[in-house]
Amino acid sequence: MDLSKEFMERVRPKMGLSMIRLGRNFDGGYVLPELALSECKVCISLGYGYDSSFEYDFLNISSQNRVHLFDSDINLVHCLKGIFVDIVNILKKHKSYPIHRVKELIKYMILLTNPRIQYSVARIGAVTDLNTLSLNQLMSKQNSKSVLLKIDIEGSEYEILNHAFENLSEVKCLIIEFHEIDTRMSEFLSILDLIMSEFILINTHINNSGKILFGIPSTLELCFIRKNLVNQESLWPATEIPSKLDFPCRPQIPDICFTF
Repeated sequence: MDLSKEFMERVRPKMGLSMIRLGRNFDGGYVLPELALSECKVCISLGYGYDSSFEYDFLNISSQNRVHLFDSDINLVHCLKGIFVDIVNILKKHKSYPIHRVKELIKYMILLTNPRIQYSVARIGAVTDLNTLSLNQLMSKQNSKSVLLKIDIEGSEYEILNHAFENLSEVKCLIIEFHEIDTRMSEFLSILDLIMSEFILINTHINNSGKILFGIPSTLELCFIRKNLVNQESLWPATEIPSKLDFPCRPQIPDICFTF
């Protein structure tokens, strides 16, 4: 699969830090520097999607760690509606998986009972209104000065980062899954330049669930560490991606590789 060399140079990560993977060994897991885990005791996670393996691994690092998890859609009504729809489909002799929906409900209820996870049903956007909480307001409520921020919100990352980057001084490590890059290239590059003014890109993984159009991957998982936390002279450009800690988001097909 041919990737644009010019584009891939823009997302070429640096190496030299000790890295670790949190989360499951496919979609939902991310690679980040161990340094971030010693710095950050709070993880703000935007996007749940019934997978909290990353957040549970973060909590297991230290009993002091806390998670603030946000999702715009998933609540008890959403879970029960999914089960009801699947049962109706079975009665109509359509293919359906109600057991899977029940498992999602159980995972959701267990999540709500964890005292170290604060779960909120809220859309995170550029400004606060009746249905939306701005990232600026969200960050202003945090007491911690060292935050790990993880963003996987299916395209809304452009909206929030365009309006809130100057208020992310507490964020020491930033993990973002960028979507629709092939059709939003100028926005992506603009935000990437903004982030790179204060952060170093230290892991790049191409989501193999996304398409490749004219050599540009539609979905990228990127991890950044704040510049003032590392000795930049001890880092060097990666020679290839993905890293040995990365796994295909879709395990049924090979991961997408690139050699610089």
